[in-house]
Amino acid sequence: MKKRARGFTLIEILVALMILAIIGVLMVTGLRSAIRSQGTINKRSAQLADLQSAMMIMEREVAQIINRPIYDVDGSMLPAVFVRYEGGKLHLEFTRAGYVNPFGAENRTTMLRVRYSWNGTSLIRTTWSVLDRVQNSPSTSATMLTGINTFNVRFLDSNGQFSVPGDTPAIEQILQQYTTQTSPLPLAIEINIDVDGFGLITRLVPLPS
Repeated sequence: MKKRARGFTLIEILVALMILAIIGVLMVTGLRSAIRSQGTINKRSAQLADLQSAMMIMEREVAQIINRPIYDVDGSMLPAVFVRYEGGKLHLEFTRAGYVNPFGAENRTTMLRVRYSWNGTSLIRTTWSVLDRVQNSPSTSATMLTGINTFNVRFLDSNGQFSVPGDTPAIEQILQQYTTQTSPLPLAIEINIDVDGFGLITRLVPLPS
């Protein structure tokens, strides 16, 4: 008498299919989590690269500040380092050296006027191709960083004391400083930026003596 071939019962097949379905769901969930994690890592890496690049540019420019006041569009004099607050938001403007002009290819100075402005969310860098500005002097602005919660600076004076600068003094005081050759430049500028996801970043940049 022949033995009957043993196969799988319907219940066994259903159980196997259910196990496969559970394994499939777990694999898909794990894959989605890995993709999201990789996306987050890539985004954070890009943000960190942007932050490092912006801080490097700012530190380099602040380190090249020189004592060269300028004339604004209305004819008023602005000091080498100019500070203004608009709605509690800092605008830091200064004259820097080291604006490369290889072989004198362009008819311009090697100094550059730069402003860093915080609008409440972003840090914006503006430059002027001429120092003493007139009406319609060309300028270029670019957003350096976004997600900025605070942006402020402190000045280190000759006594080794830090102070938070207020609005730049009246033009009469600036002219007196300039004509008497007393340098309005601090010894160093401390930059403080609070960035989303990175917290407070502080840099102390010595200025040329």
